[in-house]
Amino acid sequence: MSVFEFLVDFCAAAKELFLLCLELFVGILKACLLALNEILFVFPQAYVFWGMIALVLVLIMGDTMNKALQEDQKRQEREYRRQLKIRQELEARQAERERKRQAVEERAQQIRQSLRLPVGVIKQQQLLKHHKKTSQRHR
Repeated sequence: MSVFEFLVDFCAAAKELFLLCLELFVGILKACLLALNEILFVFPQAYVFWGMIALVLVLIMGDTMNKALQEDQKRQEREYRRQLKIRQELEARQAERERKRQAVEERAQQIRQSLRLPVGVIKQQQLLKHHKKTSQRHR
């Protein structure tokens, strides 16, 4: 017998076992429902009792689900506020960086202008000196 044949036989046996277990479960469920039906038929007041139990179970489950939903909503609101705070902090940092960058840029522009002014004055003085020298030579 090869490994492949063994695996095929094993899977077939597992399938049969699963189907037998499923059939057993369905049989037990049917028996429980028939027994409950007989109890309710013999004791009609049991309908009210089981109805009340079902109603109480539904109310308990509804209350539990409501609490879970409220907790989830609170958690989501906290997460939203936390993310909003982080986003605002990032925007504030970015605005601060932009403000500092603009201040540095303005300062650099002022320095460039202050450096250009002496260069312009020096060039003007050199031109004036050169003009004076040339005018003195022509005399």
